[in-house]
Amino acid sequence: MTSIVILFCFGILSFSISGCMQPQPLPESNTTTRTYNSSDFGISVHYPAGWMITLDENPGIDPKNSDYGGFQLTYTNKSTGFTFKMTGTKKTIPNPPGEDFTECHNGSRGADDRPNLRIIEGNTPVVIGGMVAQKSTLLIDDPEQKTVETIYQLCASYKSGRIIHYSIFWSAPSEEFFTMRPVVQEVLDSLSLYPPS
Repeated sequence: MTSIVILFCFGILSFSISGCMQPQPLPESNTTTRTYNSSDFGISVHYPAGWMITLDENPGIDPKNSDYGGFQLTYTNKSTGFTFKMTGTKKTIPNPPGEDFTECHNGSRGADDRPNLRIIEGNTPVVIGGMVAQKSTLLIDDPEQKTVETIYQLCASYKSGRIIHYSIFWSAPSEEFFTMRPVVQEVLDSLSLYPPS
């Protein structure tokens, strides 16, 4: 009788463990994606089809000035507090230095004087889209809710004189951070940067 009870318990335990080990789909992600592509900014990126991205071309920039321009992609999930934002600004300088003009330096993030802010990771080099970006991760320790913010900044310059600064920002409540990180990583892994037209 004891061996039957042991076998029964072992069977239930095995069934429970196997159910826990099933891969779960990523939240807000599925196999269907949408693509943002801009030859003007030399960028292509895939994002989950469920994300209702708001596109703003030339935010705050005079559209008559062709030497300057910008774009901003924004997604916010109000029920989870998750936000994703990608921006790009361009400038074309007259008379570029030619062959030697192949790099530009990433600017560091400006001072952030929020008293409840802790820097978890500051200006760590990471590769995104084949280029080196600076990554910073911040913890906002509000009494009601802790929020994690992650910022990637990168810059590309081209012999044509075009300089493009990209910024990728995402934030989530701390309890959602590890759930949303793989979703954001899928987006970052899909990002492709190329010489703009």
